[in-house]
Amino acid sequence: YSADGIVWHHGDPELPNDFLHYPFLPFGSDTQCSVFWDPGLRKYVGYFRAWHTTGARSIARSETNDLRNWPMPRIILSPDLSDPQLTDYYNCAASRYRSDDETLYFLFYSMFDHDTQKCYPRVAVSRDGEHFDRVDRKNYLENDRDFDAGMIFVGPGIHDIGNGECAIVYNGSNWDHGERDVVGRPCGSVMVRFPKDRIVGLGTESYYNFTVTGFVDPSNPEVYVNADVRGRLRAALIVD
Repeated sequence: YSADGIVWHHGDPELPNDFLHYPFLPFGSDTQCSVFWDPGLRKYVGYFRAWHTTGARSIARSETNDLRNWPMPRIILSPDLSDPQLTDYYNCAASRYRSDDETLYFLFYSMFDHDTQKCYPRVAVSRDGEHFDRVDRKNYLENDRDFDAGMIFVGPGIHDIGNGECAIVYNGSNWDHGERDVVGRPCGSVMVRFPKDRIVGLGTESYYNFTVTGFVDPSNPEVYVNADVRGRLRAALIVD
């Protein structure tokens, strides 16, 4: 913890500096946790590693008013039938993104495919930070460069870098999950830049049909479509 972001202290000032007997978390989460202050909830929100009843590694969420006391996380994202048969979810890179009056949450997770031994970065989107929708199952970034051909892990945080651009940072490696002889192999941290408010979208070379469900206020039935149209866009509002 730190009072100024420059001088940092380990442990809890009210407890002995003994992480074995006074752990920061009262539950197991062995990799790449993500914690941030959510000003909308006025709570700390954490995304942690969890294990589904199927045995698959999954992503769980918890929130607290006190960083020393975390309730048991609840699984919010786990492999399903749309994923390869042997799949785990790694990485809990959740980010709160604010643009104008809109707030969204993006969760960059890495799908570990046991058959290929690679970790492919994907993204899920949420309005509340708890219920995430995997709109597109495509890889968010392709593992197609020499330095990230094996695994990609996106870091938390979507950064406004000015000039109408945002950026994320990821760590990539040339080796697969199971490889051990990696000395001298390429790896590194990389910045990805994109136009502001263009973090993820649905694209097509010809045509694409999709349905979005949600609530529309009958007294103000307006629907805003955020689209870069190069051709035609046809939309219909279906009232159930």
